[in-house]
Amino acid sequence: MQTRREAYPRFNQEAPPLEIPEGCEHVWDWFAQVSGSVGRVRDGVCDPIPPSEWLAWRNLTGEIVHHWEQDALFAMDIAFCDEMNKELEAKRAAHEDEIKQRGKGKK
Repeated sequence: MQTRREAYPRFNQEAPPLEIPEGCEHVWDWFAQVSGSVGRVRDGVCDPIPPSEWLAWRNLTGEIVHHWEQDALFAMDIAFCDEMNKELEAKRAAHEDEIKQRGKGKK
């Protein structure tokens, strides 16, 4: 499976810089594990990971998650959804423009 970061070159884009604070790499790994295993987009909108999924992941892995780590995971999820929703909206707008352009060509 390819990460979003790895996919940027396919779209002739450069991935934004990734800065993971020292000692927090595990939180990034946790986020990737859960985010990659949950369907996120419904009706064209990226939704946050439900708390039940985080609980299920913790129960399955036995990971001990401190409050600051959970706060970081939730913040990462909100940021991910915000960026995904911008991307989804841009794709919708581009698709609508394409349809309009096709319609103009038929007249």
